[in-house]
Order: sequence, then C-alpha cells, then structure tokens
Amino acid sequence: MKSREKSKEIEIVDRVLEKIKKEDNETIISKVNSILEEINNKLKENNIKANCFLGGSLAKGTYLPEDYDADVFVRFDYLTYKDKNDELSDFLGQALKDFKPKRVHGSRDYFQFKRKGIRFEVVPVLNINSIEEAMNITDISPLHVIWFKNKANDKIRDSVRLSKLFCKANEVYGAESFIRGFSGHVLDILNVKYKSFLRLLKEAVKWEKELKKGKKIIVDVENYYKGKAEFELNKSKTQGPLIVIDPIQKERNAAAALSYEKFKKFIETAKEFLKNPSESFFIEEKPTADKFVNLKEKKEMLIVLEIKPSSRFSVDVMGCKMMKIHEFIKRQLAEHDFIIKLEKFYWSKKFNDTAKSFFIISNPKIKEPKIIQGPPLDMKEAVEKFMKVHKKTRKEKGRIVAFEDREFKDVKVLIKSLIKEKYIKEKARISSISFFD
Repeated sequence: MKSREKSKEIEIVDRVLEKIKKEDNETIISKVNSILEEINNKLKENNIKANCFLGGSLAKGTYLPEDYDADVFVRFDYLTYKDKNDELSDFLGQALKDFKPKRVHGSRDYFQFKRKGIRFEVVPVLNINSIEEAMNITDISPLHVIWFKNKANDKIRDSVRLSKLFCKANEVYGAESFIRGFSGHVLDILNVKYKSFLRLLKEAVKWEKELKKGKKIIVDVENYYKGKAEFELNKSKTQGPLIVIDPIQKERNAAAALSYEKFKKFIETAKEFLKNPSESFFIEEKPTADKFVNLKEKKEMLIVLEIKPSSRFSVDVMGCKMMKIHEFIKRQLAEHDFIIKLEKFYWSKKFNDTAKSFFIISNPKIKEPKIIQGPPLDMKEAVEKFMKVHKKTRKEKGRIVAFEDREFKDVKVLIKSLIKEKYIKEKARISSISFFD
C-alpha cells in the first residue's frame, strides 16, 4: 500500500513538473540577454563603471510559466562608487532613461520597465566580494544567486519550482509583510538542504511534532553552528517558528518574516498532499466575484472593492497599504455591527492588476437600534451619568443599557462613506465597488 501511495506522489509530481517546464527557456534567456546587452551599452555611453548581473528565478532556472520577471542587478565598481552609495540610483536612472522606466522607492531606489513581453526590475548594487563590504541589503542579493547556482543541480531546481507552485497555490508564498509566507530564497535553501520536493514535504510533517514540544525548527544548510543552541542572531529575528540560517550571512534568519499561521498551513497542506496526492494542490485559484457569489446565502450581500496599486512604491509597501484598507473596512463593518461571514484580500503583486477586497455580509440591512451597554445598577453615580448622556435607556439583567439610532443601517451606505475617508485616500485609490444582493 505504501509503495502504491509513493508511486502516486511521484506520478503527480512528475506530471506537474512536465507542465511547468514547457516554456522555451533558451528563447526567454535570449530575449533577456539582448536587453542586458543594451543596458550595458548605455552604462558605457554614460561612462558608468558597472555591468548587468541577471538574478532571480530566470538566473537560477527556477521560474514558473507566465509568472516571472527579469531581476537585474547593475553592479557598480566597488572602489569607484563606495563613497557615492547614495547616488547609485541617480546614475542608473540616467543610463536607463531611453527605456522610460518607472522609479520605485526602496531601501535603494530601483527601476521597472517592460521589453519584449518581459517585465524588467533593475536594481543598483555595489559589486561586493564579501558581505562586510555591503552598504545596503540589496548589495548582498547577487551573492545569494551565486550560492544557489553553485549548490543546485537539475533535480533541486525542479524541486524549487514545485515548491514555489505548491506554496503559491496554497497561499503561503511571499515574504512581504502583508503575506508573511515563504520567500523564494527560503525555498531555495530548503531544497538545497533536502534535495527534493517530496522529501521537503515529509520533513515538514515531522516539524509539527517539534512545534508541539515547543521547539524551534532550525535549518543550517552550511552547518555554521553544528547543532549549537546559541546563535549569533538578533533575538527579534528568532521569534518565528522557523530559523533558516542564511548561507551567506550566518547572523541572519532568512525565514524571519514567516508567520506561525503560514508555517502551520504549509505543514497541514503537506500532510494532506502526502495522504491524498492530487494535482489540485498545485493549482492557484484566484478569487473572483463569481466564486464568492456562490458562497453567499440568499439574504446575504457580497461586496467587492477593487484597489488600484501605485508603482511608485515597492510591492511590499504597496501591498501593505492596500491590505490596511481592507483591514480598516473590516474593522468599520464590525464596529457598525455588520456581520462578516467571509472576507478575503487578494493581489497578484503585479502593478497592472488591481487588488480585490471581498466581504460577504450576513446582515446587509439592520433595523434594530444600536444597544450600548452601561454600568451595573449598583453603581448609582455611573448610572446617573450614563442616563444623562443617553436619552433612551432601560434596565436589563442588572445593568443599564441605552438604545440609539444607527448612523448606518445599510451596508452599502457605510461602504460608500468609508471610501471617501482620508485614511483610505492616502493609501490607494478604490477603482470600483460592486454589490451583489
């Protein structure tokens, strides 16, 4: 029985892998390299001592079909530019002006543009040989790419692809602060450690027992600490459930952003897949209004807000701004006694896609007045003050309660009012609102 189950696991994984490797890698890389050559020529024309270095999933051979960007690091000569660290983005912007890029604010500003159907993200970094030379966190990123390429073989690259698709489909992918899931870097390290996707899932099932014992899960792929209990890590970076010692920076927990919620969901989903393998675990279902309409009852209401992101900010910053809008609306709905049956925020992390905020409300219209709980009846002085403030009161279960007319009896009116709030307007633009009765 066990051997049949194992065969099914491998059969499913092989089938998924075949689908995600259909794209013509040589054509994609050829297109990207031609643009890198153009950028290098522009750097020379502007007398800038720098060159392009391809990073990300394209460089590592771990990209997914129709879901990749060209992450390019423009490495500035260290000795020439180490004292001009704050000017690197300006130098790069000058060289890239013919590409008409968007400048995005980050720890060091970077640039985005689209060519030959591929979105390029171009980041200025110092060309360092060791992390001690880094003057910005982005300077270290090319070293991560080099480390992975030195450690990975075809099987590991395929395992990373499977891991990314599995995590995306089950909503645990992305280290951004509005997601707090697994980063691509962490999945790279875990697959180098465990050598295969299925072994990673089986190890994840074991992690659950360790968590129940109150233990941390520690992955030290370069064996820096050799099983020692003490780490040279900031305590704030070891609060999460998983400690992944960064192979380039042993003082850094690469998985510091991962939340307990996403970690537990990954473990639970791994258990479910190993118990009953299916391709459905690799299918990313984007939430749509139609899907949510099917989840609501007859008297309920579905509210869908589309939020337009601004490419002036990084994905992480913009995602947080839009997520805060969702959370603000969620709080306001609860404060006005509208019962939220189901809610979800979704964004593809692509600036040409709007984010969507979904709410199914069980009581879209409220007829009853708002009940305000007052003090116990034996607190006479407090009761008198309460009755002076509130006109309609009565004694109920040993305390005084008040009844007030509601400011918002219809959830539609509340939502239309909320989107005019300064709090929302300062973060992003609501591009559309839809109500489904």
